[in-house]
Amino acid sequence: MEFFSAVGLLLTALGAYVTARGVMLTGNRAGEIAVSRIAGARKETYEELPLAQALLNASRLARKGLLLIVAGSFLQMVPVIVNMF
Repeated sequence: MEFFSAVGLLLTALGAYVTARGVMLTGNRAGEIAVSRIAGARKETYEELPLAQALLNASRLARKGLLLIVAGSFLQMVPVIVNMF
């Protein structure tokens, strides 16, 4: 049962790292994203803009990180639940 706790803790730590990585920016990257650009008339091209790409990347990383935290927490609960019964 200790194996599940160890793997759960590892996944929780990994999930926290991935989530943090998804929302942290350097000064240079923030400047690149914030520079004004003319988007154009077609909404289909908006997703290609740097700000949209940065937001989508942060969203993907945060989602992955939070799923890892959920999985890690679940694995940590397994031995506790088993010991209760």
